[in-house]
Amino acid sequence: MQAAVGCSLDINVLVALTLLDCAPGIGRLMTAAVRYRNKMCPGGRPVSGPEIGAAVVHSRAEVFQDTLLGGGECGHLVASKDWSSSALGPLEEWAASLRTATSAFAGKRHPGLLGSKVREGWPEVAAFNDYVVRVGLAGGTLAYRDQELTLYRSGHPEQVWMNLDYSPVLDESGEPTGVLCVLAETTARVSAERDLRAERDQLKGVLDSVAEGFVLLDSDFRVLDINAAGLRMDGRPRETLLGRSHWEAFPASVGTPVEAAYRRAMAERVPVELEHRYVDPVAGYDIWLDIRAYPSEDGLALIYRDISGRKRDEAALRRRSDQRKAPAEVAQGERNS
Repeated sequence: MQAAVGCSLDINVLVALTLLDCAPGIGRLMTAAVRYRNKMCPGGRPVSGPEIGAAVVHSRAEVFQDTLLGGGECGHLVASKDWSSSALGPLEEWAASLRTATSAFAGKRHPGLLGSKVREGWPEVAAFNDYVVRVGLAGGTLAYRDQELTLYRSGHPEQVWMNLDYSPVLDESGEPTGVLCVLAETTARVSAERDLRAERDQLKGVLDSVAEGFVLLDSDFRVLDINAAGLRMDGRPRETLLGRSHWEAFPASVGTPVEAAYRRAMAERVPVELEHRYVDPVAGYDIWLDIRAYPSEDGLALIYRDISGRKRDEAALRRRSDQRKAPAEVAQGERNS
């Protein structure tokens, strides 16, 4: 490049030098370059090489500031803040590697945290931040999922959970000069999941305290859960049943009125009731069950109780009744003859 070039060529030089790192804002860069050329080159006089370099720096800073102003509340705050007294220095002197957008997350500490030291801005998690900054400045990366922290964002302790990703910010020579933190607060989801687990644990406690068996099936008849009473009746560990289809877990029900009743309840979304004798020589049980199946949101809820004792009593009563009937029928036959 010659020591002096015409101002008409100056725009092309600016665009060429900044295309790689300012491509998304190239239109604003062109506008800034034209303004700066008109300011520096009244009447079209040539400009020197150092003046072209100054134009590049000036145009990049101006485009960066324009981009911040168009980036929402936090962008406006960054662009309008006087950074000259901070450790980063004036905005227009920031290295390209530090021209990143930040997200407001600090509660009542926002926007006072802008330009402050991380350790001073978040003293309650200073040790945590010391570690991630040390790793980042050494060129390492870190990732946390649902990391629990106690923050004082609004003047009082607050348990929060976040997904955090840390990576080094490299300067033009490839050396780490800062640490970029990309975060997403997951407190709402974690709290909701915790509440749901508590509700499930409470429900499980209730179901395990009842004498009746309970099995929850999904829409494909897979066993999602079984309570303590159901396990006592079955005699197998929970792990051998969960995730299997009802027909695999309880093969003695295949082709019986039980299968027909469950499939009807699932297809027609209606409750069904029946009494059924389960006989499974392989599993080694012979049991009568009173069964009720109720459609649930995503499948069936089965509630059943062992009525084998009642069935035995009924059978014994029938036998005694038959035994009493036999002599009377013989005597009646003799009289008729």
